[in-house]
Amino acid sequence: MYDHSAGHLGNGPLSAADLAELRLRFDLVGAVGRGELEAYYQPQWDAATNELVAFEALCRWDHPRLGMVSPTQFISMAEDMGTIHAIGVFMVDEACSFAARLHQLGKELDVSINMSVAQFASDYATDHLIDVIADRSLDASHITVEVTETLEITDLDPVVERLARLRESGVGVSIDDFGAGYASRAQVVSLPATEVKVDRSIVQSDPDEARETIRELVKLASEQSLRTVAEGVETAEQLSMIRDEGCDRVQGFYLGRPAPRKELELGLAS
Repeated sequence: MYDHSAGHLGNGPLSAADLAELRLRFDLVGAVGRGELEAYYQPQWDAATNELVAFEALCRWDHPRLGMVSPTQFISMAEDMGTIHAIGVFMVDEACSFAARLHQLGKELDVSINMSVAQFASDYATDHLIDVIADRSLDASHITVEVTETLEITDLDPVVERLARLRESGVGVSIDDFGAGYASRAQVVSLPATEVKVDRSIVQSDPDEARETIRELVKLASEQSLRTVAEGVETAEQLSMIRDEGCDRVQGFYLGRPAPRKELELGLAS
């Protein structure tokens, strides 16, 4: 853990790994301003009809020295440092711009945006998203916020209030990584959600266990009138299981990898 008072990681001399983390933290602070971040988009498909229905916006960091840095590494770092707010603004702007372009191409597809619980510590993220949707003349029902749970929701009240404002504006709310992390049945009931995303760790677990868990999650979601999306589908067998158990939407490498906007627009316009 970073020791702010001592100004270094732990006690004693810094290891090579400690130095690398400090350097990455330093570089992350200005990554947005230097144009090193880019939004990639992964397709989501209707599990029953195989129809393309949505894209999930995913943040990618092309570090000038290290190349592509894994989001699993830098997003939690950004939450810890507070730079998640600048990254969040960037991703909202990019995703809504892409959604507007999809509309211009005549594609009535949804776009989902990952937002950390940390971003709901104030009204800014909520206000910004609502404003951008209005400025772009978007149909808010085509935008979904995926609430990520890298951090535990210790105080639900302000989060619920801000998510409720998004719901009132027409924006969908998805509980990401459902079935893993901190998500609980109580939170599914408490949060003003429209969707839950079955975590990839469940989809890719032992087939019998995965099927049983997904069946339970789909049942819970159905009781709350929530749409279900299964992520991390990488095989035909997993896709078949997802369909059998009644998930509404599906995404994963088996069906489509995340791609930059220009590549997707070329394909959609043809």
